[in-house]
Amino acid sequence: MTIVHPLSPLRTAARMACASLTMACSPADDGPSELLPAPGSLLNAPTEPLPPTLSEVGLYPDPADRSRVPDRAIAYSPRWPLWSGGSDKERFVVLPPGTTIDNRERDAWQYPDGTLFFKTFAYDGLPVETRVLRKQAMDDWELAAYQWNAEGTDAALLDGDFEVVVPLGADRQHTIPSTLMCRECHESSPHPVLGDAELQLSESPTADGASALSLLDARGVLRVPPPAKPRMLSDHAEDAQTQAVLGWFVADCLHCHNGSDGPSSSFDLDPAVALANTIGQSTESSASAAGIRIVAGSPSQSILFLAISGEHDDPEIEPMPPVIVDAQDLRAIENLRTFIAGLPVQ
Repeated sequence: MTIVHPLSPLRTAARMACASLTMACSPADDGPSELLPAPGSLLNAPTEPLPPTLSEVGLYPDPADRSRVPDRAIAYSPRWPLWSGGSDKERFVVLPPGTTIDNRERDAWQYPDGTLFFKTFAYDGLPVETRVLRKQAMDDWELAAYQWNAEGTDAALLDGDFEVVVPLGADRQHTIPSTLMCRECHESSPHPVLGDAELQLSESPTADGASALSLLDARGVLRVPPPAKPRMLSDHAEDAQTQAVLGWFVADCLHCHNGSDGPSSSFDLDPAVALANTIGQSTESSASAAGIRIVAGSPSQSILFLAISGEHDDPEIEPMPPVIVDAQDLRAIENLRTFIAGLPVQ
């Protein structure tokens, strides 16, 4: 079942979101100022039940002004973000006071109980959805979503039983996934938090030129300092186009195709092995049509490209990604097409 929720015409004046990883934004003439979560908010009691409205969560003290968040809300942006229909996204992690992220396992950081992750989706400045990922006891993670009202002044907690489709006008829409759909991605990954570890943050640029990883370290929230040579995607590809292809795999595919025992793994698209596992390789048991994943020089014969682009009429080729593609990532598709076409034919 799909629930359709109407949205008023999008505002033309976009709100400016805080892009700094170090401090919450404040008006330029005032300079940075400390901003604390409201008493009784979820940020102050992170193990309590999720409140019915986002304003009670405490991430946005004034939900109508998302430019200011409490200082404990650390903004971050992965170098290769998951494609989400062209939406703008604001990401924050909030740790319980006095705790740190255990980053000793470089590809699967561990978080203290009560850690909160937030991701707000917006179009033309108007928010549509805020997702919440909360670390609970016994390494259990809770997933939930808040749907914003048409005015962008607050959001209501959804029960998660069904997906919700929000029309955006001009033949566009945004799908808020059901909890089950969320789990398909988060539970297929060896770690339920996506886009936060060393590989994604070591090359993520910030306003002052430092990496997001180094700024996390400067905030004192990492248990151990980052390695002197952090893991970087550029270690596996020198040219920008190959890096873009591998980065897209990291953002949109690696949470499932990660070489683990997950139900959707099938094969590994980690940057260290992605090209070896795709170029000239049979689809084998990858739940798609028989053929070669990437045929050098021929996108039209490459099953992986056809699954991503949809440029085929073969019912056995399953679309990838398999869930919630409200609008295709045309730039990524064209980059993959050019990359495959340029591969030397043996």
